[in-house]
Amino acid sequence: MSTMLHRARWIVPMEPGLPELIEDGGILCNDKKVIKVGFFKDLQRENALITHHEGIIVPALINAHIHLELSHLAVQQSEDTNLWQPGDIASWIGSLLAKRQEITDPDNARKNSQKALDFMYQQGCAVALDIGNQLESKYIGESHTMDVHFFLEILGLSRFAQDKAFAVLAKLPDSMNATAHALYSTGTDMLKALKKRCVKTDTVFPLHVAESHDEITFLQNGTGKIRELLEQRDAWDGTFAPPGTGAVHYLENLGLLDEKTLCVHAVHVNSDEISILAKKRAKVCLCPGSNRYLGIGKAPVEEYLNNEMLPALGTDSAASNPSLSIWREMRLLLEDHPEVDPVHIFAMATQGGAQALGLEKEMGGLGPGKKAVMLLISCPEIPGKDIFQYLVNAGDAEPIKWL
Repeated sequence: MSTMLHRARWIVPMEPGLPELIEDGGILCNDKKVIKVGFFKDLQRENALITHHEGIIVPALINAHIHLELSHLAVQQSEDTNLWQPGDIASWIGSLLAKRQEITDPDNARKNSQKALDFMYQQGCAVALDIGNQLESKYIGESHTMDVHFFLEILGLSRFAQDKAFAVLAKLPDSMNATAHALYSTGTDMLKALKKRCVKTDTVFPLHVAESHDEITFLQNGTGKIRELLEQRDAWDGTFAPPGTGAVHYLENLGLLDEKTLCVHAVHVNSDEISILAKKRAKVCLCPGSNRYLGIGKAPVEEYLNNEMLPALGTDSAASNPSLSIWREMRLLLEDHPEVDPVHIFAMATQGGAQALGLEKEMGGLGPGKKAVMLLISCPEIPGKDIFQYLVNAGDAEPIKWL
């Protein structure tokens, strides 16, 4: 097995115990694993194949939330914004479901999903957590260079819908990951069953949590636009008892919060709920691009960081985001929260994603024993103090090369 020493002007390890930046650094690795990271002068070895690179070497990025099977709805959905107003997620969901029913060409849908994967890989994304409603969607990423973790999304709030969902769940092999859609679309019995299944299979439990004001209104008193949407789709039978709480308190009361629960979006949470998430060591995935497009608000990023939580980043689907670039998510997050240190934002796209997917021992940084999955980012000559500002603001403006 060949050993190689990669040299660059800047190394960004994103690894506990290593500096944030290493100038004129090197990464010694074999074909698959990182052996050592440090200054180039300390790592030179006669038997190593030395390659010289200009620019910045960084860990590959991680997309912790995407719906690949919706990729073919991007253009159609962007043309129909007259059907919903910013902030009205219920109407957006209704229009999305209507558009989805109109699609009759599954081959086109698969091609668009593959294009979405290709784009993310070209942008330096190595891993994605993909959520889909269709069993066949598990095949989207099976033969791709990217590592795609597919989860079948289960819905069912009414008693009849839950019974149907339980029948589907009973037939799934343990090898098929399954999770809930959201607290307003999945009944309590199904939520508990899905979490129990994830514990049994030792997998992450990702679900949409506190994405909109409408969701919180529905959970608190069972009214509002979410209720209207459920009634319109014959998904409401009155058996669901609103918990009278916010989303995080509801999850806690059901016993569903632990270190493998991944709360996606997590926009409309208060300080007490953030403290609960931190205490339970639950994970959070932020989707600023989707949130901006839908007009549903900004996540309390500073409070998460102040509670020693490092969120992950996700793009959500092309139906609610004009770009599936994690670089753009970083850029938008900094625009929305200019007081947040760019170091933390870049950590969300790497370390945070790895932690959210339970891959922190393998990915998210460039430390000894980690997978040698890394990128070379070209950049102009800039001082070290500006490297993270550059990466977060313009990381995808220059060529990205897989090493």
